[in-house]
Amino acid sequence: MKSHLYKYRKLLTNLSIKMLMNGPIRQENYLFGFDHLNRKQFNHLYEKYQQVKHNEWCTIQNLQTKISLIILIFFSIRSLYIMITINNDHDDNDTEQPIICTILGSIFNLANASRYHCETIVFLISTLSISEWLILYSTKKFNFFFKLNTIYWTQIYDPYDQQQQQQQIIDHHQSSNDNHSNNRLNRSKIQMIGIKELKKIKKLQLRIRLFFNYYLYSISAITIIVFITSQTILITSDPLKNNYHLFNYSKFYYTIYTLIISLLWSIWSYYCVCITNGMLSSFPIAATILKYKIMITIDRYNQYQQMIMIDLENSIRLFRMNEESIVLKYLYHINELINEIWFQNQFWSRHIVIVHIFLVIIIGKCLFVIFLTKAMLFLRIFFGMVLIVALFGQMMCLQPASTVYNQIQRFQQIQSIFVQPKFHLSNVGFTLIDGIIIRSIMIEVAIYRMMWMFFLIVQNLR
Repeated sequence: MKSHLYKYRKLLTNLSIKMLMNGPIRQENYLFGFDHLNRKQFNHLYEKYQQVKHNEWCTIQNLQTKISLIILIFFSIRSLYIMITINNDHDDNDTEQPIICTILGSIFNLANASRYHCETIVFLISTLSISEWLILYSTKKFNFFFKLNTIYWTQIYDPYDQQQQQQQIIDHHQSSNDNHSNNRLNRSKIQMIGIKELKKIKKLQLRIRLFFNYYLYSISAITIIVFITSQTILITSDPLKNNYHLFNYSKFYYTIYTLIISLLWSIWSYYCVCITNGMLSSFPIAATILKYKIMITIDRYNQYQQMIMIDLENSIRLFRMNEESIVLKYLYHINELINEIWFQNQFWSRHIVIVHIFLVIIIGKCLFVIFLTKAMLFLRIFFGMVLIVALFGQMMCLQPASTVYNQIQRFQQIQSIFVQPKFHLSNVGFTLIDGIIIRSIMIEVAIYRMMWMFFLIVQNLR
């Protein structure tokens, strides 16, 4: 049983990484080994990347990438056409729906739901996925940036070989601590820092594993749920309402039709989850790594001071001799982190804004379908799941961004000892397109906007 689950997980990992995370990462060894993803490092690696042909990497020329865009555009246009031209919400439930709805697989009306609002949700999800697709694949630099993000976190957590990768990280960290042992402090004290940092690394690996597993298992879970839901609607509803005469009143032909429609809905959901949830999972991983770096930088400085205070007799003289170099090294690390956050924000801000806007509208529509329509119970449960995923996606954008901002402000505690602070930390963090820094209050603003959208939809229907 375990071997089958392992094979399934490995297959799903290959599919997800090749589709969204840009190909077989193990074949690009020359891109590994960097510690900061800033502009300088990016340009250096991009020059290397330009010199190598990448036939197996998932780019805009890849067939699967083109198929995903075609399917997403088709469902977006299909839903928009149904929303504009067809609206049978107020008709008698016993009436036969238009033939074009049967052909295009618009099945929501068969479950007594509001076809217009359900198709609006489909349109919004499709458009969101198309927008994420354009961010991911439209330009080579954007595509390469997300490629490097994938390589970045796989240096810490390898989804293929977890135990070996974790041990490599621990060995690398121990060797780095040994290299810093020439500062004439007691080696056991240096190891005090190393042990605490190793604990943080293990926590970081667990966080990355959590986000990656969410992305990995959401692909299969959501795809299966969509297939089951569409099958349930088609099987439990009256075939006469779905133009049964088109199938010559044959149960066999109608069953084939239900399987094809359910399969199309599943393929659509698969590509939506692969692209959108993949991006939603990648951003918290990048933010978590930045948070870890900030914590390590602050802890190293604080613990170094604590070690000096513990052994004043032997260390105070060395501390005074090295104080300037310690401060300069600390300022250098702050500068590197600020440059990395600033550079990553140039790419991630588009993703954050698009996800935030679309999910606010999707959540408002889902609340309407769940509470203010006569949809069948299982369809309400399905849109309740969509609502939960959308809320979780909203939190996966705002909460990690606000956490990075809160952590970067901790530098003020140490920077205050300098006579002339060199960094304006209040302006450092992930931003929206208009330049607004994402702080903790943005979560409350997002909740307000969701409720405002829900009441706006209800008001427009009166």
